[in-house]
Order: sequence, then C-alpha cells, then structure tokens
Amino acid sequence: MTVTFDGATVNVIGTKSYGYSIIANATQLYNGKTYAELSPETSPFPKEFDCYCTNISEITTLAGKIGSFCTLVIDSDSFTNCYISKLGDIKEVEGDFPTGKWTYTIEFSRHTA
Repeated sequence: MTVTFDGATVNVIGTKSYGYSIIANATQLYNGKTYAELSPETSPFPKEFDCYCTNISEITTLAGKIGSFCTLVIDSDSFTNCYISKLGDIKEVEGDFPTGKWTYTIEFSRHTA
C-alpha cells in the first residue's frame, strides 16, 4: 500500500482501522425511549495506519503538517481536505540503541463541510 500526505511518504505496514462512519444523532428521551436522526451519508474516514520508518524525519515531517488540510493519497485514490487527527504510539524499534528505526500510528480524518 502506498500512502502520501501532502507529498510526504507514510510507510504503512498495516491498516489499524478501516470502516465507515455512520452519521447519526441519538438522544435518550425522558420516557426512556431513543430518538434518532440518521443521515444516508457515510464516510470512509477516519483511516488509521500502523507505520514503520528508518528515519525519525518521516515522523517530524508529518508532525509539521498537523493543523493543515492536505491531500491524502492511498494507492491511486486521492482525498482532498484531509488532516492528521492522531499521530502517536511513536516507539524506537528495540535493539542496540539507537537503532534509528521507528514505528508509529497515524490517523487521518476528512473535512467535508
């Protein structure tokens, strides 16, 4: 799987989370029943990936894009107005330190309004 965010490489080793967000607003009423408003719209976001890199600069480059709406490309599919909604679980791969190899998790969401 080839993934880039605003041209920056995201070395994906696995898809951590993938599904469709169902847009709904549910309210529990005083009488105990539930009132729900549903939208026929669904979203394939957020998308979360487990990643690996051999240079911490990949992570710092992505961190520098936090707060920006950019294009996310997954294989040949482009998604505009995406943003980093989580960047964490950053760990250096165990071995003779420093190994210079890192794993991390990144999540992308999409602004659609």
